[in-house]
Amino acid sequence: MAKKKKKQTRLNPTKEEKYKKEILDLKAKLHDAEMDRDILKALKTLRENDPNSKKQN
Repeated sequence: MAKKKKKQTRLNPTKEEKYKKEILDLKAKLHDAEMDRDILKALKTLRENDPNSKKQN
């Protein structure tokens, strides 16, 4: 007698899975924003320390 395997296919994710995905998405967005901030800070520092840059006051 052959055993039948039960297939568990869920088309709709549970609330917990949705929240976990949302958290991962938000963490990725936060990481991107932090990287942008760090790049802009570094650029600002480079421009402030560059004697050839023109200051716009």
